[in-house]
Amino acid sequence: QPALDPAELIARYCYGLALALVRCGRGSGSELALNQRDIALATGLTRETVNRTLRAWARDEMIRVQRGRIFVDRPEALAELAGTTHESFIKSYWAPAASDDA
Repeated sequence: QPALDPAELIARYCYGLALALVRCGRGSGSELALNQRDIALATGLTRETVNRTLRAWARDEMIRVQRGRIFVDRPEALAELAGTTHESFIKSYWAPAASDDA
């Protein structure tokens, strides 16, 4: 498994959630009803790490954060951090079992 930095983990979670909401018709993908605690629990990071990452993204004008909401202003930047292919999501969350053929 490749090691992902906190920004990549958070981006993959938020981007994946945004895509899922769009695909099921429950949102535009530009507004996520998430708080730092939710993201921390989902990614295994501390709330403080999530806070630092979100503040850095806000300084870069990639997102805006309001209480319990994240507004994605630059989805292309989030997608770039997250990895835009199906394979990039799989490699970070799933490792194939060892083959019994060996």
